[in-house]
Amino acid sequence: MIRAVLLDAAGTLISVVEPVGVSYARLAAPFGVTRAPEEIGRRFKAAMRAPWPGPRQRGDGRRFWRFVVAEATGSADPALFEAAYAHFAKASAWRVNPGVVDALSALRAAGLKLAVLSNWDTRLPGTLAALGLSDRVDRVVCSGALGVEKPHRAAFWVTCGLLGVLPQEALHVGDDPDADAAGAKAAGLHVALLGRELSGFAGLPGLVHTLKTGDELDVAGLGEEVNAP
Repeated sequence: MIRAVLLDAAGTLISVVEPVGVSYARLAAPFGVTRAPEEIGRRFKAAMRAPWPGPRQRGDGRRFWRFVVAEATGSADPALFEAAYAHFAKASAWRVNPGVVDALSALRAAGLKLAVLSNWDTRLPGTLAALGLSDRVDRVVCSGALGVEKPHRAAFWVTCGLLGVLPQEALHVGDDPDADAAGAKAAGLHVALLGRELSGFAGLPGLVHTLKTGDELDVAGLGEEVNAP
């Protein structure tokens, strides 16, 4: 029986309004940065994957984001970092993905407990509140406050505990094959990956109903173990 749904934030519930490389290039131009948005975007992705001691976005994440901004733009100017950091703290930098609001309303009406579980710094609750999503879920859990990030099993177990459900009673929805899908499966949750089990949020209530009737999702190919930080 599925009693709860956990949801990733970036790339799942919400997305950036414009590509990060475009935003960084625009914000960095007054500081003499001439890198093209495409190059900045590539360097941003590489910085996000770079080894890091412990959770990347611990607390307010400023130490990690200072590294990312410098790696992506090639500038360590403190004023540029502050501009970029402030930009992505604003609701105007984000949009709620299609179908999210209706799906959350339907799940809540069906009696499901809902939580956001995201690798994000402690600004996440404020961002979701400004986008009108905080009141639509029961809990917002971010790695910055939790001190552990997906795919670590503890991130999923703690969130399930806050909702008062067992891992096998929860479905996790996300967009990352490692942090979301493999991590949730290793923690004992059901998994729905956007673009695989789930093509869009319009289908989420029906998918949850299928699981509540006792059917299993096809998650063949996911490993039982993950390399947790």
